[in-house]
Amino acid sequence: MNKGFTLIELLIVVTIIAILAGAAIPYVQEYIEDARISRCKADLTEIKNALIRYELDKGKAWPAAETTITRLVGPYLAKALIDPWGSPYYIDGVSSVVISNGPNRTRDSANGVLGDDIAVAFRPPVAMTKAYWIDVDNSGTVSSGDQLKLNFSRPVSTDGWDGTAFSLDLNNSTVALAAGDIFYSNEDGYKSVTVNYTTNGAFVPGRDSIFADATGVVILDLAVGPFGPTTCNPNLVTIQAQQ
Repeated sequence: MNKGFTLIELLIVVTIIAILAGAAIPYVQEYIEDARISRCKADLTEIKNALIRYELDKGKAWPAAETTITRLVGPYLAKALIDPWGSPYYIDGVSSVVISNGPNRTRDSANGVLGDDIAVAFRPPVAMTKAYWIDVDNSGTVSSGDQLKLNFSRPVSTDGWDGTAFSLDLNNSTVALAAGDIFYSNEDGYKSVTVNYTTNGAFVPGRDSIFADATGVVILDLAVGPFGPTTCNPNLVTIQAQQ
């Protein structure tokens, strides 16, 4: 005669299984959360690359007022993406980041703290990238009233700028621009700045350079906390004639 399990034996087995399951669940949950974070970072990188292609194709900055990825879907993204916790991704064009609200589904970075938000920058650190001479009077030579168009990797603040914000490198001789010599107007979502140049014949396009002067007025990007602002890298850029 076959002997079956007793009720007590079954209860012991069930209890052991429950204990093992209870011990394993936290590890499974942690693995699931890690998988969600990994997927979120992959999505953010995909959106970042789409934004880079958009700015290259359009030749201008992503509109600061556009906070959703809708415009990217089709030409730059294969489909609309939402984060693993069910929230839409958020583009902060001023701070140059794309953001997930994270597990708490609340955008903590809107309050100046990162919290559990996950963010990826879609632009490099702020620096001057190009400088163009614009021959306003079509004289063929640099003269008073001509313009310089300066491109930056990120939107920049021009509050308080004066001539001391920039210096010219003239055939390896540094010349600081005097305060009041130049005036500013922002373009292209503040990634480009047009300078009205009021000093005659001070540079030769294609030979001489301009740079943000670290000892003068500090040039900052427009990013807001917790993503910035950061100081512009004072890199040297050759002045080219605009085509």
